Amino acid sequence: ADVESLVGLQADDMVNTVKQRLVPLAKSGSSSSIIEYATGFLAPIWQGNAKVAMATLAGVMVEHMQGDAFEEATLKVLEMIKSHHHRSPFDEADFILRDGLFNWRVETARYHEASMILSRVNLDSQTRVFEDTEKADIHIKCAEACLEDDESVDAEIFSNKASPLMNGIDDRPLMLRYRVTHARVLDANRKFIDAAQKFYDVSLVTDCEVDASDLMVLLGKAVTCTLLGKAGPQRSRFMGLLFKDERIQNLEHVEGMKNHAAVL
Repeated sequence: ADVESLVGLQADDMVNTVKQRLVPLAKSGSSSSIIEYATGFLAPIWQGNAKVAMATLAGVMVEHMQGDAFEEATLKVLEMIKSHHHRSPFDEADFILRDGLFNWRVETARYHEASMILSRVNLDSQTRVFEDTEKADIHIKCAEACLEDDESVDAEIFSNKASPLMNGIDDRPLMLRYRVTHARVLDANRKFIDAAQKFYDVSLVTDCEVDASDLMVLLGKAVTCTLLGKAGPQRSRFMGLLFKDERIQNLEHVEGMKNHAAVL
């Protein structure tokens, strides 16, 4: 690859030229050629231009490469960035690749592996500054993925990392994802009554565009956790609260929860 001919280009021209060269290679699944370009971009001759070149390369890989070729090339480029003597300018490229590989692994049902790759994003980067909303989203994504693989210990770790960030966040859908994730972590840790209360609270949400059927599923989870909870005054009080909820009778229309109302 004639990488050195790109060094003197201005940022916009470089982005366009790199895309013109790399998109056909990415679409053809040519991992070796993509890696050859990455090797050139990471060479000392590039200096300041390397950041733009590598971020563009990463974007092309995520958008145009697929399957095993994408994963193979991504892991190789991530390792090259990690071992670079001055890696901080490449934090943007690192994030783009990790986020893309996370999505691919989730798509192929390798949830815990997906969380591990995304969790290594440098959230304290000085060259790619992450807002609190972005940081929380990454932690919650990792927690959600861990829960899909029943990795409740790691899910709790990621949920706890997101927790202190949530107070200053106005993103309602993200807040709801956090609250549901927190409830699922409590459920996985067999803290059933606490989980039931969290699920129930979210099931009452009206100020956000949430599908009514999803709210019913959360209500059903609240009932399930209550029934699994340890007998005692707290469980009895909460069971009484649920029993008075008019929506309970509608659970018979929710798959897997047809008998919840009758049992309650």
